[in-house]
Amino acid sequence: MKEKIKIIIIYLTRLLLRLLFIFPLNNNKITFISFGGRAITCNPKYLYNSIYKEYGNKFKYIWLVNNKNNNNVLYQNTKTIKYISLYSFFHLATSKYIITNYSMIIRPPIRKKQIYVNTWHGGGAYKKVGLVKNTIEQKRTDITFNLLAKETTYLISSCLIQTEVHKKTMRLENQKILNIGFPRNDLFFRDYSKYSKIIKDYYNIPIEKKIILYAPTYRGVAGNFSEN
Repeated sequence: MKEKIKIIIIYLTRLLLRLLFIFPLNNNKITFISFGGRAITCNPKYLYNSIYKEYGNKFKYIWLVNNKNNNNVLYQNTKTIKYISLYSFFHLATSKYIITNYSMIIRPPIRKKQIYVNTWHGGGAYKKVGLVKNTIEQKRTDITFNLLAKETTYLISSCLIQTEVHKKTMRLENQKILNIGFPRNDLFFRDYSKYSKIIKDYYNIPIEKKIILYAPTYRGVAGNFSEN
């Protein structure tokens, strides 16, 4: 019964938020969301940085966040708006571009001329997500990802294996998945040989040896997102 109520809430909320379609699209506005407004971080942050460096104040930038008093240094022409507020729904309904890193369904439906980009947040294919999860919320999950599949313009994939997984978990067509890697990972492909030598000399590691970093996620402190 609870799951049926949640499904009804999803549909009713999206139906009511269609009223915001009376406002025109702003072709020069981009709205960003990361981890449900918990932080300005992950792939959306790096896309934000790149877009601003390329286009500057040509665009108006909106970040939806839970805490507007964040510690991030934001560029000009950028506003932080309270996540899940009427004003945030207004921006979601009127932004030409929406960039997020998770599956957001409680929002205005995506309009025909909007571009909705899901960068996702986890590379590779290490856990069950979306439609392959076997949970008591399966019916709601099924409805959610069917809606997302229709509304997603592009989803970014970090590798070909992840592409194959997301085709199943999110029911996305090939042309909607961009095999271009994660924006936040671009910095790893710069020349760091100078710094690598300094670190290896300091820790007395042979120069020909490779270093592997193991950094697992601890869900107990998931609320403390890093700013990278």
